Amino acid sequence: MSSGAFDLGYVAALAVANIIVAVPALLRPDEKARANAEFIESGHEDWFEQRRAWKAYGTTPETDPHRLRRAAFRLIALNLLLIAAWVGIALMGRS
Repeated sequence: MSSGAFDLGYVAALAVANIIVAVPALLRPDEKARANAEFIESGHEDWFEQRRAWKAYGTTPETDPHRLRRAAFRLIALNLLLIAAWVGIALMGRS
Protein backbone atom coordinates (compact mmCIF):
# COMPACT_ATOMS: atom_id res chain seq x y z
CA MET A 1 0.00 0.00 0.00
CA SER A 2 1.48 3.30 -1.02
CA SER A 3 1.62 6.30 1.27
CA GLY A 4 -1.03 8.12 -0.79
CA ALA A 5 -3.47 5.23 -0.43
CA PHE A 6 -2.84 5.15 3.30
CA ASP A 7 -3.53 8.87 3.55
CA LEU A 8 -6.81 8.49 1.64
CA GLY A 9 -7.81 5.56 3.83
CA TYR A 10 -7.06 7.62 6.92
CA VAL A 11 -9.24 10.47 5.63
CA ALA A 12 -12.07 8.04 4.87
CA ALA A 13 -11.80 6.54 8.37
CA LEU A 14 -12.04 10.01 9.90
CA ALA A 15 -15.08 10.75 7.73
CA VAL A 16 -16.80 7.59 8.95
CA ALA A 17 -15.98 8.51 12.56
CA ASN A 18 -17.49 11.97 12.04
CA ILE A 19 -20.65 10.41 10.65
CA ILE A 20 -20.91 8.08 13.65
CA VAL A 21 -20.60 11.04 16.01
CA ALA A 22 -23.20 13.12 14.12
CA VAL A 23 -25.91 10.45 13.81
CA PRO A 24 -27.19 10.73 17.43
CA ALA A 25 -27.51 14.51 17.03
CA LEU A 26 -29.47 13.99 13.83
CA LEU A 27 -31.79 11.35 15.31
CA ARG A 28 -32.34 12.88 18.77
CA PRO A 29 -31.58 16.62 18.57
CA ASP A 30 -33.84 17.47 21.54
CA GLU A 31 -31.91 15.21 23.92
CA LYS A 32 -28.53 16.37 22.63
CA ALA A 33 -29.51 20.06 22.84
CA ARG A 34 -30.81 19.56 26.40
CA ALA A 35 -27.58 17.80 27.38
CA ASN A 36 -25.54 20.64 25.88
CA ALA A 37 -27.60 23.24 27.76
CA GLU A 38 -27.17 21.33 31.03
CA PHE A 39 -23.43 21.10 30.48
CA ILE A 40 -23.16 24.82 29.78
CA GLU A 41 -25.27 25.68 32.84
CA SER A 42 -23.27 23.36 35.11
CA GLY A 43 -20.13 25.48 34.80
CA HIS A 44 -18.00 22.32 34.45
CA GLU A 45 -14.99 22.50 32.14
CA ASP A 46 -13.44 19.42 30.56
CA TRP A 47 -10.19 21.27 29.98
CA PHE A 48 -8.59 24.48 31.23
CA GLU A 49 -10.33 27.68 30.08
CA GLN A 50 -12.73 25.79 27.86
CA ARG A 51 -15.40 28.48 28.12
CA ARG A 52 -12.95 31.20 27.13
CA ALA A 53 -12.08 29.18 24.00
CA TRP A 54 -15.79 28.80 23.21
CA LYS A 55 -16.19 32.56 23.25
CA ALA A 56 -12.98 33.24 21.34
CA TYR A 57 -13.68 30.76 18.54
CA GLY A 58 -17.50 30.76 18.56
CA THR A 59 -17.69 27.04 19.30
CA THR A 60 -20.18 26.99 22.17
CA PRO A 61 -22.19 23.74 22.01
CA GLU A 62 -25.51 24.19 20.24
CA THR A 63 -28.61 24.32 22.47
CA ASP A 64 -31.26 24.80 19.76
CA PRO A 65 -32.49 21.41 18.46
CA HIS A 66 -33.26 22.71 14.95
CA ARG A 67 -29.82 24.22 14.49
CA LEU A 68 -28.23 21.11 16.00
CA ARG A 69 -30.08 18.84 13.53
CA ARG A 70 -29.07 21.09 10.61
CA ALA A 71 -25.42 21.08 11.72
CA ALA A 72 -25.47 17.28 12.08
CA PHE A 73 -27.05 16.89 8.63
CA ARG A 74 -24.40 19.15 7.08
CA LEU A 75 -21.61 17.23 8.80
CA ILE A 76 -22.97 13.90 7.57
CA ALA A 77 -23.49 15.22 4.03
CA LEU A 78 -19.99 16.69 3.89
CA ASN A 79 -18.41 13.46 5.10
CA LEU A 80 -20.44 11.34 2.66
CA LEU A 81 -19.17 13.62 -0.10
CA LEU A 82 -15.63 13.12 1.19
CA ILE A 83 -16.06 9.34 1.16
CA ALA A 84 -17.50 9.48 -2.39
CA ALA A 85 -14.47 11.50 -3.49
CA TRP A 86 -12.19 8.96 -1.83
CA VAL A 87 -13.92 6.09 -3.66
CA GLY A 88 -13.67 8.00 -6.95
CA ILE A 89 -9.96 8.60 -6.46
CA ALA A 90 -9.41 4.96 -5.50
CA LEU A 91 -11.26 3.75 -8.60
CA MET A 92 -9.32 6.13 -10.88
CA GLY A 93 -6.10 4.72 -9.50
CA ARG A 94 -7.07 1.21 -10.56
CA SER A 95 -7.43 2.00 -14.26
